[in-house]
Amino acid sequence: MEVEDGRKEFSVQLKRFAEAMRTREMLLNEIHKATECLNVFEDHRNALVDVLRIFDGKMDVDGDACESRVRSGMQNMLEWKLMDVPDERCALVIFNLGKMPTPSMRSFYSQKWVYPIDYVCKRVYLRHGDRAEGLMVYKCVIRNVGSKPVFEVSDDEGMCISGKSGEVFVALKRLFPKGLEFESLNEFFGLGNVHVCKMLSMQKGFDELETGSKWVLDNSSMCASDLS
Repeated sequence: MEVEDGRKEFSVQLKRFAEAMRTREMLLNEIHKATECLNVFEDHRNALVDVLRIFDGKMDVDGDACESRVRSGMQNMLEWKLMDVPDERCALVIFNLGKMPTPSMRSFYSQKWVYPIDYVCKRVYLRHGDRAEGLMVYKCVIRNVGSKPVFEVSDDEGMCISGKSGEVFVALKRLFPKGLEFESLNEFFGLGNVHVCKMLSMQKGFDELETGSKWVLDNSSMCASDLS
């Protein structure tokens, strides 16, 4: 009888131990996820601090060093690779270079432009509004919705514009009664920057798209021509 009771107790303790181990594993996974999120958040915070320092003239960006860094790691661009983009009159940081569309997704590219899917950048620019002063950060995203590019511009105060590039740009210009320094939404997103063009041209899948042979060299001087 005592042996049987002992076996039952051992079985109960074994089940409790197994449950405790599963709980421990779950907690460890949650801790790992939280740590990764904190690391990403810290990277974002540091990048935005650098953006503001660049905009204020307290920090320079070495274009040659940036290009060298890009070439060394551009065979397969890592997601959430933060990069300060040189040659921008208003500071710009790329958070995700995105993925190239497939050749069949014609609305995502032309002879002049390529719209990477899930492209994410943040631009520091003048605060919008009639009496607005100072700077704010604008998040720019290109999404794939029904195999069509959807552009989104938002800020931390609740402003969010989403839709076709031309529609979004018209709505964005209305937020700046004194005028917007950008000629197109592509330019606001940094897609006309020669450094961004070079990065995109090195992305996997770019060579399969029917773009101009001098796309990278010409794109920095092209006038805006949105696909909308």
